[in-house]
Amino acid sequence: MCELEFKSYDEIDILEVVAKGKLNLEYAIEISSKSREKAHKLGYQLLMDLSKVELDAGVVQVMEFFDLQKNKKLNIKHKYVITALFVEASKLYYWKFWETVASNNGLNSKIFVDKKQAFNWPQNKAEEKQK
Repeated sequence: MCELEFKSYDEIDILEVVAKGKLNLEYAIEISSKSREKAHKLGYQLLMDLSKVELDAGVVQVMEFFDLQKNKKLNIKHKYVITALFVEASKLYYWKFWETVASNNGLNSKIFVDKKQAFNWPQNKAEEKQK
């Protein structure tokens, strides 16, 4: 089970979500849904700190995450919310695969192993969208 902590950075319009614990497909859906909804309501971009999660899902589950036939609970709203994911460097290949699959399914997200870069990217992307 994953625990979530939400932190608002009003001066830069970012909602940070820190997740800790075991991350499986069910909790990934819950985290994605809750986080995007809160960011949308605030009008903020999203930073997901997943550096402290223990993965309990393999590559096959990543592909199934977006498959409505296999994942009936999936209902990703607010796909346009720009999301940076800060992850542990040792799990970078897994998360880069997730980034590709997510992008192919319409999510605007990017993986980072440097938290400062993860904070900067959503701000820059939001500025680009406004131009």
